[in-house]
Amino acid sequence: MCGRGQELLDRGRQHGPLHRRNRKTRRVAERRLDDSSLLLHGRCIPDDLTLTDYLRHTVRDTWELPSPPGPLLGPLPGTFARTAFLPDAEAWTPPALVPPRLTGHERRIALETGIGLDGLRLLSPPPERPYLGDGSWEALFAELGTRLPGEYVRLMDEYGAGIWGGWLRFHTPLRTGERRFLTHVEDTVDGYRQLKDGDAAWYPLAVWPEPGGFLPFANSIDGDYLGWLTQSGDPDTWPLIVWPRHAHQGPPLDGGLIDTLLDWQRGTLVTRGFAALDADDDPVEFAGFEPWDDRAYW
Repeated sequence: MCGRGQELLDRGRQHGPLHRRNRKTRRVAERRLDDSSLLLHGRCIPDDLTLTDYLRHTVRDTWELPSPPGPLLGPLPGTFARTAFLPDAEAWTPPALVPPRLTGHERRIALETGIGLDGLRLLSPPPERPYLGDGSWEALFAELGTRLPGEYVRLMDEYGAGIWGGWLRFHTPLRTGERRFLTHVEDTVDGYRQLKDGDAAWYPLAVWPEPGGFLPFANSIDGDYLGWLTQSGDPDTWPLIVWPRHAHQGPPLDGGLIDTLLDWQRGTLVTRGFAALDADDDPVEFAGFEPWDDRAYW
C-alpha cells in the first residue's frame, strides 16, 4: 500500500468512521485502497509530478523506456476540450499591487502612540456624512429621561451609526419612529429581564431604568451587548460594561468608550464578549468603520 493510502487508512482507524466499523468492513476498505487505480504492483504515483508529467500518465497506454514512475492510468483520449463551466476562461492576470493604507509613521500612531479620537480617526476613518437619524439629542434625552455620556455624543457626532470592524453595531441614536433608539433599548432590557427571572445568578445586572441598571447602546453580530451601568446622576461617570453571550458576566470595563474602541481595534483589549484578533492578524486590516443610513435595522 502506498504511503498516502496507508496514512489515510491509519487516520481512519484512529479518528474516522473506520474506527467505528467492524473488522469485515475495515478489510473491505483496505482492499479498495489496494485495488485503486493509483496503485500497480505496490507502486504509487509520486506526489511531486509536474502538470505535464501527470497528463503524460493519464494518456499513455503502453510502457515506455525509460519508464516514468507509477502505474498506467490510461488509455485516455489524448484530446482536451474547454469545460462548459468556464466558457470565458482566459489567462490569469495578477492584480495590481495595492499600496498600504497607512505609511509606517501613520501606522505607529494608529497602533501605538495615537490617543483618543485622533488615534481612532487614523485607524478607522470617519465617514464624510455621519448618519445619526432625523431627530435631536435634546429629544432623545427627553424621551429617555436622562442625558447620555458626553463622550458617546462626541463619538456619534463624528462617526454616526454603523458597524465597527465588521462586528460591533452602534444603534442609530436620533432616529424617530418605530426603530428608534429607545425601541432597541427596551427590547434588549426586556429580554435580559426575562432571562434574569429564570437564572438570576447568570444574569446579575440590574436593568435600566432601575437604579444602576444596564442601558445598552450597541451590540455585536454574535449577540453580545455593550452599554453603561447607570450608577449615578452624572452620565459622564457611568462605567461601560459588556453583556457577553457566551461567557459569564464580567466586571465593568476600565476605560472610556473611545479608548475602549481604540484598544479593541488595535487588538490589545481582551475582555469577555469582545471578539479578539488572532496572533497573526494585522489590526490595520481588520479595523474600520462602515457607516449606515436609514435603511439599517439598528
